[in-house]
Amino acid sequence: MSRMGVAMAIEAAHLCHYPNYENKQIRTKITFIDKNAAEEKNFFIGRFKELFALSHWRYGNINENGVLEWNPQDIHIPTGFEYLGGDFLDIEWEFINGSVENPAIQKYLEDASRNMNAKLTIAICLPENSRAIAAATYLPSCIYEETSTQQVLVYQRLDDELLNQINYKGRYSEK
Repeated sequence: MSRMGVAMAIEAAHLCHYPNYENKQIRTKITFIDKNAAEEKNFFIGRFKELFALSHWRYGNINENGVLEWNPQDIHIPTGFEYLGGDFLDIEWEFINGSVENPAIQKYLEDASRNMNAKLTIAICLPENSRAIAAATYLPSCIYEETSTQQVLVYQRLDDELLNQINYKGRYSEK
């Protein structure tokens, strides 16, 4: 939930809202995975109170058994907006406390990449280049193989030469 990650999520919400608006069954899901997701979620929701009053959102944490668990008290389903047309917002949000190298997060990403009804885009927006590149390499290999994955974006504040070299060597290919 870096500044760039939040900016990309807000832009994605703007862009993805209109294509889904006619079909109430389709929602765009924006998921933040961050080691400080609990605190960052509160800041983010506080900043966009009106949006989150209308949005579905939930918060998950890795439990003591290493399993991603959605906290029931941190699941929001909008109600009371019948005068606006009811549950009409086609963006939903997830906040997951963790990091990409965690096995539970790896499983979550694998499951997301195998969902053939979804078009998956992953944006890694860590402020340090070395950590961003490392996170991209920690992604499960199926992310790069599944047809539901549209793109993996890696934000590099300073330089992209290392990823260009990895791509040039053929490890990751552009689609």
